[in-house]
Amino acid sequence: MLGRTTRTRMRLWSWMTMARKMRLKVSIVELVIIHQFYDMFVYLCWLIALDLL
Repeated sequence: MLGRTTRTRMRLWSWMTMARKMRLKVSIVELVIIHQFYDMFVYLCWLIALDLL
């Protein structure tokens, strides 16, 4: 559980630094929404991969 939250924090941090580099003003809400969809996408990919095996 702890490893997962750390990964999540790192992912959010890398997105924020990336956005800062591109000089985009990305709000926290947008980051959270993107993060939610990213998790769903990974979950769906896992389901598809398991189905193919």
